[in-house]
Amino acid sequence: MFRLHNLFLFAILALTTPGFMTGARQEEPTPPGPVSTLSATETPGSAVQIISPKEGQALQGSIPVVVDTTIANFQGVELTFGYMDDPTETWFWIYQGLQPVTGTMLVLWDTSTLTDGDYKLRLQVTFLDGSQRSVTVENLRVRNYTPIETNTPAPPTATPLMATSTPTVSAPAAVQATAPAPTPEPVLERGNPLSVSRESVLSSAGLGILTVVGLFALGLVYQAARTLRRK
Repeated sequence: MFRLHNLFLFAILALTTPGFMTGARQEEPTPPGPVSTLSATETPGSAVQIISPKEGQALQGSIPVVVDTTIANFQGVELTFGYMDDPTETWFWIYQGLQPVTGTMLVLWDTSTLTDGDYKLRLQVTFLDGSQRSVTVENLRVRNYTPIETNTPAPPTATPLMATSTPTVSAPAAVQATAPAPTPEPVLERGNPLSVSRESVLSSAGLGILTVVGLFALGLVYQAARTLRRK
């Protein structure tokens, strides 16, 4: 009788209690799947860029470095610089931070402590999964102590044309401007009445010489005549 009673209770429990036949066995929870992390290139609207300075720009003194690091899964940012002609690709630290920047100045870069030359600037962003993404601006010409050859070309700007006015000349002024200048009358040169020409001097000298010679000849004739008379 006791056995039938137990069988009867067992049947009732089997019909009214779900999972009674499985005993104490329970299903283990399913482990969660791997967490996917979007990379920089897979994030829509992401941006990692150096807005300023521009490639090829000449730099002097302290230069504001304007960047944009608005990107998903951002963890940190680092700004470094290097020499353009360095084959070892050595980078020197400028700034390191943990806050993203959206199109504003990240740091003020003092180039006066550098030797004049050509440099490159690198912005490197680290993500939560440990991956990194970097952008580089090359051919930055530091010219603190040497003349600047040419600066970064700027877009051409329209130059307004200035209006020119032509002065109006009145009739009397125009006639006066075109009238010929009066011709000066010729001035007659008058000689000095007391001046003696070269020809007059020579003529007088010749006449005097002839007179002296004539007188001398007459004296000789006279002297010869007296001598003849005495004899």
